[in-house]
Amino acid sequence: MRIIKRLSFVAVLFVVAGSARGHTVLLNPNGGEVLPVGSTFTVRWQVTGGNYNPLNWDLWYSTNGAGGPWITLAADLPPGSGANGSIHTYNWTVPPVVDETVWVRVRMDNSGVDYFDVSNGPFAIVAVPGDLDEDGFVGIEDFLALLALWGPCSDPCPPSCPADLDGDCDVGITDFLMLLANWG
Repeated sequence: MRIIKRLSFVAVLFVVAGSARGHTVLLNPNGGEVLPVGSTFTVRWQVTGGNYNPLNWDLWYSTNGAGGPWITLAADLPPGSGANGSIHTYNWTVPPVVDETVWVRVRMDNSGVDYFDVSNGPFAIVAVPGDLDEDGFVGIEDFLALLALWGPCSDPCPPSCPADLDGDCDVGITDFLMLLANWG
């Protein structure tokens, strides 16, 4: 009987000190968004279900589904208002991780139970057109790669020609102009 009481106490302690879904709602990204690598995206979340005194906020992203594992996006963000309905934001520079199944998780750190929410569906992080070296930015290396592939693409086209940004199976002036449009 003592063992059962101790196990019950440990289970209650875990629930009280652990995390629970609710009391915070991730507003966006919440599924279906398309975010270019290197762009700035405003992550938004809202406090719901009462008034709280958060210690801070944590944000993560995952490319493996809503269950993680999670990669830190931002940690120990200022607590701001814990009032019911208050909205919080973080300007995220989208990392160079091209993937069509990305999820975000937000957690309200409290002195007791932490509350969290996860995107309702996956969103995509896409490469910037012209980012031929896939570093998240269009720059001189991409320009040099485009010049090296200038002219007709080899068969089969597509996909043999990554510098053919307009898909006409020829690397030319239109591709160069598309690269310049995304420079920086």
